[in-house]
Amino acid sequence: MRFIVAISSADNVRLRSKYNARMKKHRRPLTDQEKEWAKNLNRLWLARKPRPRGKRLTQEMAAELAGWKYQSTVSQYLNGDIPLNTDAILKFSELIPCDPGDINPSFALMVRREKRAQVAQELADLADEIGEENHAGLLALVRAYVQQIKTPKPK
Repeated sequence: MRFIVAISSADNVRLRSKYNARMKKHRRPLTDQEKEWAKNLNRLWLARKPRPRGKRLTQEMAAELAGWKYQSTVSQYLNGDIPLNTDAILKFSELIPCDPGDINPSFALMVRREKRAQVAQELADLADEIGEENHAGLLALVRAYVQQIKTPKPK
């Protein structure tokens, strides 16, 4: 046999605040670095541009597109209540859109290393293709690549 108990809205608010306080106690505090990432994400979220049909991306829409069950997950990431993991950073970078390195600067370093390794391999393959007699052309390509790395991108 089930009993239905009616509670007032004031009791409901009190129960919810006790529950939320208890849940926050079980979470580990965010590190300073994680707080900085949350601030970066929040800044990018607030600066996002309207979508093609003129509608702004809402937290509810973002949760649905990212595959999260609740809108509150988006809110918790934006407010720094829960730490941003790699998956969340990549999903937000596609939703906003922005570079993952804008949220977490260590992503930019990883991408740069990966890009450098890729370019180095392409240059080595090219050197094998052109042979000994055309090394001057390869040297010109390397210089152009180095110049491209040194030139800052306009933001």
